[in-house]
Amino acid sequence: MNDFGNTAKGLAKNPLGILALFIVLVYSISAALVFSKTTLTPHERMPIICFLIAFPVLVLAVFIYLVVKHHEKLFAPSDFRSDEAYMQTLRGVGLLTAANVASGNPDVAPISSEDINNIVTGTYSLYSKTRKKYELLWVDDYPRNNDFLREAFEPLGFTFTEARSTREALEAMRRKKFAAIISDMGRLEGEREGLVLLEDIRNRGDEIPFFIYASHPQMRYREEALKMGAQGCSAIPTEIYQMVTAALLQKDN
Repeated sequence: MNDFGNTAKGLAKNPLGILALFIVLVYSISAALVFSKTTLTPHERMPIICFLIAFPVLVLAVFIYLVVKHHEKLFAPSDFRSDEAYMQTLRGVGLLTAANVASGNPDVAPISSEDINNIVTGTYSLYSKTRKKYELLWVDDYPRNNDFLREAFEPLGFTFTEARSTREALEAMRRKKFAAIISDMGRLEGEREGLVLLEDIRNRGDEIPFFIYASHPQMRYREEALKMGAQGCSAIPTEIYQMVTAALLQKDN
């Protein structure tokens, strides 16, 4: 009984654990009724037996529904490696939400449950395994526009060197090695300057991961950027966040 009590206490901390505990209790009571030496007649036992047969199907259907529709609610704070990781996850979601709003892109939808699940399981959980630091080069002539998104990356060990022009970016690359580059598209130098930088880098034989984060109208260059060797191109902060973290964190795990 002590072992069961300790197990039940642990399961009660998590929504999935509560579901599992409920299943165990229901099965235990039903099985005890069926196999106990009571005065239940065969007709009285039959509904219980039918319930024991149908119950797993019902549980499976409910579980599938929860995973597909409400998977972000299946996590408890104790599922994280530390309180800090849990708080950083919440902070990351908040910063990405702010970045989506600040982008002014009419096509940006609110952060979905799938986005939250990706942040929890696809980024912070991966980073917790390696704790590797990444330094990225961010090229934008108005870097303050990226404050929220940049801060969302920082809990994952990402640091940034800023460049305001293609020339500054190439000079920075000569001085230091970066894990990836995030660039805008149009700058004072020209409306296709992100492609100019990408072409220059690829012509040098450098295959550094390159992502373009630009305004919605500039997405007309998206297919061209991908053909030239960009790993991703988007006007949506959440998409860029997921592209960059997937490219770097999953590669190192």
